[in-house]
Amino acid sequence: MAHTQPSAFTRFSEHESAMLRRPLTLTFAIALLGLALLGSRSVAAQEAGSSPPPERPSTDVRRFEEDWSQARHFAASDFWDPAKFVPLDSDGDYALGFGGDLRLRGEVWSAYGFGSAAENDDVYGLSRVRLHANAQLSEYFRLFVEGKSALATERLLAGQTLSRDVDALDLQNLFADLILPLWTDAELRLRIGFQELSMGSERLLSPDDWSNSRRTFDGLSFNGDLEVLRFELFCGYLVPVTKYGLNKTDTEDTLCSAAVNTELGKHSLLGFWLWREQEVPLASERVKEVRQTFGLELAGPLPSGFDAFLMGAAQVGKRGDVDVRAGHFAAELSLRTEHELHPHLAAGVEFASGDLDPLDDTAQTADALFPTSRHFLGLVGAVGRQNVVALRLSSALEPLEGLVLGLDGFVFHLARPLDALYDDDLGAVRLPQRGGASYVGSELDAVARYQMDRHASFIAAYAHVFAGDFVAQTGVSGDVDFAMFQYSYVW
Repeated sequence: MAHTQPSAFTRFSEHESAMLRRPLTLTFAIALLGLALLGSRSVAAQEAGSSPPPERPSTDVRRFEEDWSQARHFAASDFWDPAKFVPLDSDGDYALGFGGDLRLRGEVWSAYGFGSAAENDDVYGLSRVRLHANAQLSEYFRLFVEGKSALATERLLAGQTLSRDVDALDLQNLFADLILPLWTDAELRLRIGFQELSMGSERLLSPDDWSNSRRTFDGLSFNGDLEVLRFELFCGYLVPVTKYGLNKTDTEDTLCSAAVNTELGKHSLLGFWLWREQEVPLASERVKEVRQTFGLELAGPLPSGFDAFLMGAAQVGKRGDVDVRAGHFAAELSLRTEHELHPHLAAGVEFASGDLDPLDDTAQTADALFPTSRHFLGLVGAVGRQNVVALRLSSALEPLEGLVLGLDGFVFHLARPLDALYDDDLGAVRLPQRGGASYVGSELDAVARYQMDRHASFIAAYAHVFAGDFVAQTGVSGDVDFAMFQYSYVW
């Protein structure tokens, strides 16, 4: 799937039995295993010297996307290499693979929530460990399991310790793949179980790596890589985080999605559809909302040496008896040069619709769905992907090998002044005043990332939000300061 260059942090970041409570998952997992046992093992062997040595796989944010099947064809150059491919037979058709990552982060806040909370200054730490195992049990079947432990020290800010920060001990991914090879570099894949989802630029569907606990779903997906196009289908449920207990599938929050990606010359075109059914608050009750999102993403180079990105999405449906009419839009223009400092410049706009009149019979506030956090709308997260128009200027350069410095600037306005301000936790944090201002404020983010070696990296960042007229008119108005320091080790 095509990705654009978002904010500074994105460029510098790596990126009671639940099965028994999910009869759909359990039934299909057993069926997949039965089918796999009927499949025969691959007897094709790669001829020595028939092709150049395979390239070493790069680390993926979704670790199950890494392909280490060719690891036996290159010499181990790293302490962790032997664990990536552990053959179970002489031909290497049956194999195990192991990996993980460690992330430590400290966050410092001043005037959190524009200073409106009883406790708005704090310093706390976050830690996350993920371990995974991959079992390739034939050419046609594999199992993948990934566990996690996401912890935090005491957090005194509004909301205290959040579910996005803590998931003490749980599964992040647990699925079975039934694989049908078609021809060279083409296959179909049926997947059942806990699985992270990602789509396009991750503005609407993402595992959300910024969050300490990350996001996952429970369901069935069907993917195909047919060389000229790639498609991904999914239907299942969100798995919300239970901070100090085992996560359980939320069958009241249903998601179905379809995405088709193809190349148009040097350009990538993604078409997508998402269908979500959930219960939402309306006045003093909760009602069922069914919303469909249709959209396109187009990314690629322009003749002048620039790279361009466009995303548009329309949302239609019903919230109780009220019609839904909403949408999202994003555009970015970026420039890269061949200078030895590798400078990068970009300008972009992000839009998510708001409600023109909250008292009429049409709901126009966009559903942010399941986006990546802090990547397109600033590190502070004071503004989320609902009722917003955001302008962004980004820059980055590499003064030393492995060291990248970035600076991003944002200007935020409400898309509709009569709708609320929503933050990155997808909640209404400031209610509007009729006839009030729409200027929320501006933000400046500075980020430094140093890639120490293949595994280890360090990030330091500072962000400042200048509160605007809307904030001053709707409550306490203080400028927000945020700093973070993060160490990551991936193997």
